[in-house]
This record gives sequence, C-alpha cells and structure tokens, in this order.
Amino acid sequence: MRTGRFVRAAAPVAALLLGTAACGGPEPAATGEKSRVVLWTEAGEHEDLFSGSLTRFNAAQSGSVVTARMYENDRLKKKLRDDIDDDGPDVFYNWGGASLKSLVDKGLVEDLTDELAANPGWREKYLPSTLAPVTFDGRVYGVPALSMQPVVFFYNKNAFERIGAKPPTTLDELFALIPRFRKSGITPIALAGKQPWTELTWLEYLVDRIGGPEVFRRIADGDRTGWRHPAVLRAAQLIRKLVDAGAFNRDYAEIAYDNGESLTLLHTGTAAMELMGTWEYISLLDQAPDFVAGGELGWFAFPAVPGGEGDPRNIVGNPNNFYSVRAGSPHKKTSVEYLRTLASDQRYQDWLIEHGEVPPVKGVAGRLAGSEYPDWLDFVYTTCLRAPHFQLSWDQAIPPKQAERMLENLARLFEKEISPAQFTTVMSK
Repeated sequence: MRTGRFVRAAAPVAALLLGTAACGGPEPAATGEKSRVVLWTEAGEHEDLFSGSLTRFNAAQSGSVVTARMYENDRLKKKLRDDIDDDGPDVFYNWGGASLKSLVDKGLVEDLTDELAANPGWREKYLPSTLAPVTFDGRVYGVPALSMQPVVFFYNKNAFERIGAKPPTTLDELFALIPRFRKSGITPIALAGKQPWTELTWLEYLVDRIGGPEVFRRIADGDRTGWRHPAVLRAAQLIRKLVDAGAFNRDYAEIAYDNGESLTLLHTGTAAMELMGTWEYISLLDQAPDFVAGGELGWFAFPAVPGGEGDPRNIVGNPNNFYSVRAGSPHKKTSVEYLRTLASDQRYQDWLIEHGEVPPVKGVAGRLAGSEYPDWLDFVYTTCLRAPHFQLSWDQAIPPKQAERMLENLARLFEKEISPAQFTTVMSK
C-alpha cells in the first residue's frame, strides 16, 4: 500500500542546514563548537513542515545545531538499509513495521520506552493506535512524524443521488448497489489495479471484518499457516465475488493510481466510489477543487460484514510515518528532546490541519472544527479516535520479499488467474 500520500511522488533531493539546538542542556562537540545533530527525512510536499519545526526548535536552544538532510523516498529507504552505522543519522524518518523491525533486530535503533515514561504526558499526547507500528515486544522505537492516514470510502454524491441510494453500512448493502449503478451506466467502484497495493485495501479490510485483527497478527508474526485461516479464504472469495459482480471499472488491471486515473473516475461521476487512503482528499483538493468545494464529495467507513468477528470500527492504512533515534547516537539527548517537542508543537500541528491532514494527538477537535475542512477532518479524527485497532498496511507490516509475493498473487486473484483457494495455498507455502 501507498505508505503515505507523498511517498511515490517524485521529489527533488534537498538538504537544509538549520539553526541551533539542544534542549535540557547542551551536548558539546569535541571541537568545542556546536555539535551537529543529523536528521534524515523525506523530501517532498512536507519540506516546509519539517524545516519549520527545526527552525523553531533550534532557535530556542543553544548547544547544538540540527542538520536536516532530505532525500526522495526510494533514496531514503536505500540509505536506511545501507548507511545506518556509526556515521549515519542521529534521527531518521521511517515507515514503521517490518522495515523498522529489521533495524531494531540489528541493534541500530534506540529504545524510546524509558524516555517516553520519563517525560510525563509525552506518550499520552498520542492516540494509542499510532504507536503500534513502532512497538515491538512491548518496547517503543519511534514516535509519529506526520498525520494519520486511514483508508476510507470516498463517494460521488451526485452518482448516489442519481440512483436514489445512501452509503452502505454493511457489505450486503454494498453488493446490492453494484447492479443498480451498473444499470445506470455508472461504474460502482474505481480501482487502479495496475498497482496492486490499491487492491490490498480490500483484502485487509475483509480479513479484519471477518476474523478480527488476530488473523493478520498471526501472519505478521511469521506463521505462514495463518494464510489458511478461514477468514482469509472467505475474504478472497468475496473479492472474487466483487470482481464477478462487476464492482470495478473493467480496465482496472491496466490503470495506474499514480496517473490519477481512478481519482478522475470518481470526481467526474464515471465511478460512484473509491476505497483509498485519506491522502486522496488532498489530491482531490488539488486536482478537482470545484468537486470538493461544491459539496459533491462524500465519505464513509468500510462497511461491516454480517456475522464477522472483527469490530466494524477497526481501520487499516497508515497510522503514521515516524521518527526514530539511531542507537549509539552521540547526540541522543538532543535527538530525543526534538522528538518530544513535536508532540507539543502547535504550529507543526496547525500546518497539517491547514493542509487537510489530522495530527496524531489528542485534544485537537476544536482546532479541526475551526479549520477550512471541518467535516472531513472531524470524520478522520473521530474514525481514528474510536478505532479499537488501526492496522498498518500489510505490505509495510511484513518483510519486503513476503510483501512482494503477496501483492503479486493478490493481483492474480483479482485478475482471476488463480482461485481464492489457490491464493491461500500459495501464500501459506
């Protein structure tokens, strides 16, 4: 799955050298000059946010200077794989899940559990579910860096009005809408299946709704027989049922998400719905502002599955992107202090809100209500706040090779090259 709405965008590599810092006392450099705390983060549309937070932090301190080095997504991931050593960063941006766990297992990431406990109120500022992707064996190895990004349904209100329908609350209601939209010449659900992570959202939600979070937790823990769980098979069968019923645009296997094709189907009314991460809202603000401003865009949570064991309030997607501290950093004190300040940096949070995003902290409901996008932001915040479980995207939660294999076979399932039973069998081997 897309690991945040900016992850796949091409962005120039940038480097920022910013101000001075060191909260709670300086960490003197060996030369007697201010020590250089190095932060690796992602280039792209959040550069102003990142640089602004560092400028404010540095201006308030006197003993160190934080140096932010920004890299395009794939370059940053490669550096995290290859270059985290004694000459690596002090703080680094990451996506949690299996990629961070691999660094933790190598002893390359600082355990922040005690630091969080020693700073009353720091951990409590975050919505609890946002820390799950950076928590391993009960220990915390990172803190949120950006906004919460659950996957939700977007819908075209005009398309629904055309057939006199309301957003479905159960999967049965969703299936009942498919022939009605088809009869009216409207594609029920836009899907950009050329990039299989868009199809993964369906498997993630269906498995959760049917069997609850424990089904995937078993898989993520390395038990491949978990793929044979009845909830996985039932989810695969429902995916095949959706395909056979004509739920998606007929060319879904040929269109790419990064080209904006599924988004266009939605805002033009060619398709009625799209299941996508909340970054789609910001994309619509950019590509179809009149559609959003005119009140034609709606949203709703993934429907409940009758008889399923999963809580219908559960969500999947990206609880957040994260900052972690490199183990052995000579500037641990300043690094940790910078991360702590992010949780209380209202200007940092306001930047996210102003750009249609929701900070991962408690107590922002009033600020969301006074924003330019109050209804949307309240929906996202309430959805995340009430969710008993926020599942990190599966292709981030499991090791890369396993994730690649999963996406390849999921595409084959959607394209009817393998049966639901064959999908569960091949994934369990």
